[in-house]
Amino acid sequence: MTQMKKDNHMQNKEAIVKIYLIIFMLLTFCNYKNLMAESLNAEGQNQNGSINYEKYYNNVEYLYSFKMPDGFLCVSNAPPSPNHGCRINLSKTPESYIWVTGKYNSTDSLSPADELLRMMDPLIKDGMRITILKRTVCNLGNLSGERLAIDLKNEEITESIVEDKVVAFRIVKDYGEIIYTVGLVTTKSRYESDKKIFELVLKSWKEENLRNSSEDNRGPR
Repeated sequence: MTQMKKDNHMQNKEAIVKIYLIIFMLLTFCNYKNLMAESLNAEGQNQNGSINYEKYYNNVEYLYSFKMPDGFLCVSNAPPSPNHGCRINLSKTPESYIWVTGKYNSTDSLSPADELLRMMDPLIKDGMRITILKRTVCNLGNLSGERLAIDLKNEEITESIVEDKVVAFRIVKDYGEIIYTVGLVTTKSRYESDKKIFELVLKSWKEENLRNSSEDNRGPR
């Protein structure tokens, strides 16, 4: 009988220890979730799963960064969504925005000019009038690139839409070939004022280095 009491006592102690361990693990997990939430909120995460960047955007996956124009935010998707870049909303009505992105050259584009032509392809359709406003060789940071501004108009569009894009290529050894695009989409009436903000983004944009890697820049061909 005495031995049975001892066994029951030991089992009760073990059960109590297990309960305390479970409680400790639950508290630790909850604390971890709170810390993660605080970390994401500090970076500017919204309830809809996007992240706001106020002063500076640095993309460590595609190795570029730029400064935010005063008074504007750049919005990107939160993990686990791919982090290609972000979007600066200039106006809701009429819609106007700047978008900045990086991606691998999965389509095997041969040059910035080739990539710009690929981007125009979906716009070439019945009833669409496309006017080239500007096409020139330019720099994006220290990279050679090409810039194309076009005016779009059809029967469904009450006011012409202007798309202004800069594309540059970069090759990072043992990392991959990256295509960078900085674009502005706005209305014809807003273009001159929005272009000033667009120029600020272009001016501050720069490529970031990857440690222990060498790179080679490729411009228009």
